[in-house]
Amino acid sequence: MILRPIKPSISFKQIALDSCIEEPYVKLREGKHADEIVELGGEIIIVEKAEKPDARDAQQALHTLRRALGLKLKVKAVVIVAEKGYSEVDYALITQALRTECFKHGLHDPLLKRRGSKFRVQNMLFEARDC
Repeated sequence: MILRPIKPSISFKQIALDSCIEEPYVKLREGKHADEIVELGGEIIIVEKAEKPDARDAQQALHTLRRALGLKLKVKAVVIVAEKGYSEVDYALITQALRTECFKHGLHDPLLKRRGSKFRVQNMLFEARDC
């Protein structure tokens, strides 16, 4: 699993979309899809992980975001985790594409993080790692 809450008191559920058989998340697997969904009490965080993220990885996250919103799921944030970092051009393009889509739907700004970094989504603290 890619994201881990720092405070263990947060109840969460991590769902790897490649092997998911639960409704409604199985519908998110159709076509291109992100790697993982983190469910936090009725809201979800969409997570995509790549060694060096590029436009294809952002497109997978966008497809999952649009499909989740189409299924009336409450999306809290979109997180892209890089194993080795981002190129400047890809970072700018990914940020611009995701920020535009997130802004249209009133979501948290997209988070582009490196493995091992810690970050907040509203009042919850997470660490990006690959367990």
